[in-house]
Amino acid sequence: MNSLSSVLEVTNLSVWFSERQVLSDIHLSLFPGELTVLIGHSGSGKSTLLQSINRLNEIFPVCRTQGEVQLCTERKKIRVYQSDVPLSEIRRRIGMVFQTPAVLPFSIFRNVAMPVRITLGYRGNVINERVEWALRQVSLWDEVKDRLHKNASTLSGGQQQRLCLARTLALEPDVLLLDEPTASLDFKSARKIEALLGELKTRYAILVVSHSLGQTLRVADRVCVIRDGRMVREMGKQELRNPAEFYRVIETYF
Repeated sequence: MNSLSSVLEVTNLSVWFSERQVLSDIHLSLFPGELTVLIGHSGSGKSTLLQSINRLNEIFPVCRTQGEVQLCTERKKIRVYQSDVPLSEIRRRIGMVFQTPAVLPFSIFRNVAMPVRITLGYRGNVINERVEWALRQVSLWDEVKDRLHKNASTLSGGQQQRLCLARTLALEPDVLLLDEPTASLDFKSARKIEALLGELKTRYAILVVSHSLGQTLRVADRVCVIRDGRMVREMGKQELRNPAEFYRVIETYF
């Protein structure tokens, strides 16, 4: 059991799309310094859960959400679904990176600088410093510092994914949500992202959706298994130290 206070609490969360219930009574806690991996069959509700945490499902008019998501910052607790905090601020604090790199059709520099200017209101040299800081956080600065004004589409897939992560980090989130961040990458690029997540978890609470059981064993501090929209099992570090036990548990639910 983690002795630290949670950064994010999901309580009794249920989600419907029209009349179809996709999530049922989900409970989940995210802690600083811990990387939690969410696994389950395709269609089990993993991506829906991630998108519910920062209210991305609201883009679908047929979506209905019940329950509570609470973000616990140093200054206050934000009830995500009952808050007067602007939705843009909630999504800034609960940053999300998707499976397919979603680079903007601009330069590498502007991909990070524009959201920083619009969302945080930074100007001038402060933006330059923030862009460099964010790119260094994802070990991308040395690779792109001489071509910052080239189109982001010239980057490799792995570099584009790290750029998307840098853009999220530049907005100063409290929590990181990553939906299969290595699914579209080659082996070498995927391992770079895994190593990066190991560094980032020291500063952020991280929730990752993964289809790879091998990757789950390599990166997870905690594993949550979701099946048919319900959280059916949680495994901590002790269980994850024994791969044979891990796979035995997985066979029970897959």
